[in-house]
Amino acid sequence: MSKVIGYMEGTDPVLLTTLAVNGCSVEPFSNGIDGHGLSIQMIHKERKPDLIVCHLHKLLPSPGMDITVSKLLYRPCVFGIPIIIICPKECQEKVGELAPDLPDCAYLTDPADVISKIREMIE
Repeated sequence: MSKVIGYMEGTDPVLLTTLAVNGCSVEPFSNGIDGHGLSIQMIHKERKPDLIVCHLHKLLPSPGMDITVSKLLYRPCVFGIPIIIICPKECQEKVGELAPDLPDCAYLTDPADVISKIREMIE
């Protein structure tokens, strides 16, 4: 059975194609605002990916929004779904200021290391 990789809008199509030709199913997921796919807040035991990949900005609330990163990622974390958050290495130390509640199921990953991190986590 192939692994299901959830992705959010803006994820590199070359990455998604690479995953698909290597036997993974790729499914769109949404941050609940952009309507790109199933909201990650609606994940349940019958509909859950093995891993989610997205860019950091897809998880950061806009001013005035009443949600935190940990609330947004609550359902994936409850189901033990790792989340690879694409963020350039040189920006990662600032993430704590923007998302001080980043959960343990989230992994900041430099764009150059995304495919290797995915392979590491799904094998």
